[in-house]
Amino acid sequence: MSAEGSDADEAADVPASGDDYNTPTPARAVALDVRETKWVAECDRHGPVSMALNKYGDPVADVSAAYVYTSRDEADDAARLHLDGHAARDADIMTPDDIDAAQSLNFSRDQWRALGWMREG
Repeated sequence: MSAEGSDADEAADVPASGDDYNTPTPARAVALDVRETKWVAECDRHGPVSMALNKYGDPVADVSAAYVYTSRDEADDAARLHLDGHAARDADIMTPDDIDAAQSLNFSRDQWRALGWMREG
C-alpha cells in the first residue's frame, strides 16, 4: 500500500523546536564564583552587553556595583522582578505591527464612540 494520498501527506509541517526558536531569557541569575556562593542578576536589554543589576533593580556598568545575593533563588527572583518592570513599561508601547493591525480595522462610528466611552471609564 502506498503512502501517497494518506492523511500523513495532508498534515501540515510543524516546525521543530530548536535553537532557532528558543532565545535566552533577557534577565537571569549569574554566578560570580565557581562554587556558586555569590550571585548577581543581570539583564541584556540595557545595552550591547549584559549589565548587572543593583539592589534597586537598576542596571550598573560595573559588576562591583551590583547587588550580590547568597543564593541563586534570590538572584532569580530579582531578575524576574526586573523583567516584570520591563513588561509593565512595554505594555503601553505599540509595535509597528500593532499599529498596522489597528489601522486595518474598520470600525463604525458607534463602535468608535463605545471605545471612547471605555477609554474614559
